[in-house]
Amino acid sequence: MGKDLFRLGLIINPVAGMGGKVGLHGTDGDLYERAIQLGASPLAADRAAQSLFSLKEISEKFVVLAPPGAMGYEVSKILGFTTESIPSHHQGRTSATDTQEAVKYMVLCGVQLILFSGGDGTARDIYEAIGDRVPILGIPAGVKMRSGVFAYSPNTAGELVRSFILDAKKVKVHQVEILDVAQEHSLGENSNSTWQPSRFFGMAAAPYSREYLQSAKSMSSVQGDVGIDELAQEIAQSLNPSRLYLFGPGATTHKIIQILGLEGYVGGIDAVFNRQLVGKDLGEHEILELLTRFGEATLFLGVIGGQGFLLGRGNQQLSAKVIDLVSPKNIVLLSSAEKIAKLFPVHLQVDLGDLEIEAQLEGYREVLVAPGRSTVCRVIVPKRVEAKEEAV
Repeated sequence: MGKDLFRLGLIINPVAGMGGKVGLHGTDGDLYERAIQLGASPLAADRAAQSLFSLKEISEKFVVLAPPGAMGYEVSKILGFTTESIPSHHQGRTSATDTQEAVKYMVLCGVQLILFSGGDGTARDIYEAIGDRVPILGIPAGVKMRSGVFAYSPNTAGELVRSFILDAKKVKVHQVEILDVAQEHSLGENSNSTWQPSRFFGMAAAPYSREYLQSAKSMSSVQGDVGIDELAQEIAQSLNPSRLYLFGPGATTHKIIQILGLEGYVGGIDAVFNRQLVGKDLGEHEILELLTRFGEATLFLGVIGGQGFLLGRGNQQLSAKVIDLVSPKNIVLLSSAEKIAKLFPVHLQVDLGDLEIEAQLEGYREVLVAPGRSTVCRVIVPKRVEAKEEAV
C-alpha cells in the first residue's frame, strides 16, 4: 500500500440518533432500549454512507481505518473503499469505551483526520480520548448536535473531507467547541426532568469551512427580551380554538405555552388545541396521529442560536412526513432579534434528508421578532450528492 495515501479514520456510532423521531432526547443508557420499543431504527450508517459517497471519485488517494462491523468497516467496504480493520473488543451493542479505544488506536496509526457519524455524545467521547491531537469532523447523525465539530449535512461533511484529502494545507484547522448536556433526559411525555443547557467540555481540532461546518450552539437568553415577551402574548391571545398548534423546542416557543398556563416541555414538541395541551414531548408517530385527527395545523418554530438551524437539530420528531402534512406555508418562525443579528452569515438551515420537502422550505422566509416587527432570512439547504448505489 502506497506510503503517500491519506489515512482517514472512520467511526460510526450505530445507535446515534435513534431516539430523535420517537421523542427521546438521546440514546444513552436505558434510552436505547426505550427507543427500540418505540419503533426507532438505526440511521447513522446511512448518514455515513451518504457522506462517504462524495469521496468515490478520489478513492485511490486514501485508505480508511475503521473498527469492525457496524462501527465503520462494513459501510466502508460495501462502498468499495480500501479499508483496514482496527482491533476492537466490543461484543454486541457498542459503548463509549469502544469508540475511545478505536480513536486512540487510529492516532497511533497516523490517521490525519477522523470522520465520525453520531451526535454530541460521540463527539465528546472522541474528544475525551484524544483531545485535539488529530482533527475530527462529525457527520450529523445524533439527536443533539450542539458542538461546532459537525458539518451542516452528511454531504457537506463529505465535501469537506474531500477538500482535506486533496490538499490538507489549503483547509485550515480551527479549534471548535465540544458541547453536550450535563444530564440526559428520560422518557417522553412522562418525563419530569427539566431541560438542561449546553455544557462546555473543551476545544477540539476540526477542518474549518464557513460553507460546510456549522457553528456551536450559542446560549443567547430570551429572558428579559421585551419583544419576544410581547410577541408571545400576542400569539397566545390570537390562537384559533378550532385549530391545532404545534410548538417546537426552545425557550422562545415555550413562552407561548407558559402564557397559556400550560405545562409543556421546553425541550420537546408540544401540541395545543382549544387552548388545552393535547400532547407533550411528542414523537413523530404521535404528531402524525394528531395531524390526522385534527386536520390543518400551525407549527411555531424557533431558531437555534449560533447555528441558525430550523429543522434537523434536536427536533427530528418534526420529520419530512410531519412537515409535508403541516405544509411549509403553515410554519411560523420566531426568534429574538439578538439571535438573528448574531448569525453569520445570516442564513437559516434545514437538514431533513428529504430533497423534495427541503426544496419547499428553501428561499426567503419571514421571522417574527416582536409584535409588528419581522426580518427576512434566507433558508438554505445543504449541498447534496445523489447516491447512485443502493443505500447501506
